[in-house]
Amino acid sequence: MLLVLSCGSDPRSPAAGGLPSTSGVAPSTSTPAPSAVVTAQGSLAPTGDQATTTSEPSGTCFLRALPAEPDRAYCFAYFDDEGASSGLCDQLKGKWTKGGSCSTVGHQGTCVLPDGTQRWSYAPATVLVAERQCAPTNGKFYKPGEPIPPPSRRVLSCSGQVRGMCSATTVASDGALALERQRCIDAGGTATEGADCPMKGRVGSCRSLIPGLNESYYAPEFSREAAQRECLGSFTQQD
Repeated sequence: MLLVLSCGSDPRSPAAGGLPSTSGVAPSTSTPAPSAVVTAQGSLAPTGDQATTTSEPSGTCFLRALPAEPDRAYCFAYFDDEGASSGLCDQLKGKWTKGGSCSTVGHQGTCVLPDGTQRWSYAPATVLVAERQCAPTNGKFYKPGEPIPPPSRRVLSCSGQVRGMCSATTVASDGALALERQRCIDAGGTATEGADCPMKGRVGSCRSLIPGLNESYYAPEFSREAAQRECLGSFTQQD
């Protein structure tokens, strides 16, 4: 999981469509009747069967569309550590379901983000709108009913571009790996494939709101308090 570079906006950021702007939740269960998706007004609508994926997610996060953005009702399917994913869902003010699957009812397509996270889009968004929203994330779009291959996850760490910080990015394709490596090098960092950020001297880590990104902070440049202030996501203090 790689550091967000300071030069320009990141295509995975909320402003670029990597994550939605939201303040509510659409709950989900694994049984047909009680599950729900959101309507254009943000209210809940009943759904049917849950989708079957080729790789079981650790959990899903449902986000309610805002009235001002009715085409941004999403379900995120995460495939990494459950604790980190559920913490990220809390930061997004979403509804976490352990081991759940995203509903197929009203489904308008899935954007597989560079780290392998799946972002499912729902009506009133159309397939065309969902595909356009996927493009800025550097993800791959799958239309409803298209099989989604299981994620093949790899880690690239980047150190040296900011004193006292290291980042590790999880990616799910060769193209995403090459992109993150070049970002690191362009920022003056050292990229290492297959290695996480070191534990020695680490005062804390941050699971970023950007999917697949973990940032680590080190003494003496950062105290635990300073690291926590720097974190835009879910912070874990190093013991």
